[in-house]
Amino acid sequence: MNSDEYSKTIYSIAHDLSAPLRGLDGFSTILVETYQDKLDEQGLQWLLMIKENAIKAKVMLNSIVTYSQITSTDYPPIEVNLNQLIDKILTKNKYFNNYYSNQITPTLKITKLPTIKGIEQLWDKLLTALLDNAFKFQYKDKKPIIEVSTIQTKDCWSLLIADNGIGIKKQDYDIITRIFSRLHSEKIYPGDGMGLAYCQQIINMYDGSIKFDQSMLGGLLVNCTFPSRFLA
Repeated sequence: MNSDEYSKTIYSIAHDLSAPLRGLDGFSTILVETYQDKLDEQGLQWLLMIKENAIKAKVMLNSIVTYSQITSTDYPPIEVNLNQLIDKILTKNKYFNNYYSNQITPTLKITKLPTIKGIEQLWDKLLTALLDNAFKFQYKDKKPIIEVSTIQTKDCWSLLIADNGIGIKKQDYDIITRIFSRLHSEKIYPGDGMGLAYCQQIINMYDGSIKFDQSMLGGLLVNCTFPSRFLA
């Protein structure tokens, strides 16, 4: 099965599964609105949990569809200036608002990055996921510091994103790029656990690799390495 057939199969499965989930969400909403005054506190709580989990399952299905479609993306490769793309991402996602900075203005340092040859939509998703993690997985009472840089050799180049956040234990390095991989409570650090899974898919498309280590800042260092042939 090629990537296009795989994507279509996953989409078809997700479409079929979404119908009963919509039913669970819809009917649980009707039940809450119609019978909430007749239910005791525990009964209402259970009903709300059914609704909440139906919504969560729909989000997970959409994430699986997005994951499957990455390898079948058919946009033409172009020259992408990574500094300009990061500027767009920062503006679009409002990373300096209180949700990410926890009311402490973060420090973001970006060196001159290369212009690469690739699909801009995929690089947007890759950089967004990496920056999202760097901004999000921070200590609540500490000023976030994030550094984006690059190193180049004759045969390859690496994109480095370092932060001073909570980091990741070494024993978890091998599992964090799996789909729906979560190391922390969703209530503390919201998300669907798919960001690094998306990154792994995209990096594989460019014959690259992703590695993790402790950064000099005390948090996480993400090292994404690609062959030099993808430099513009």
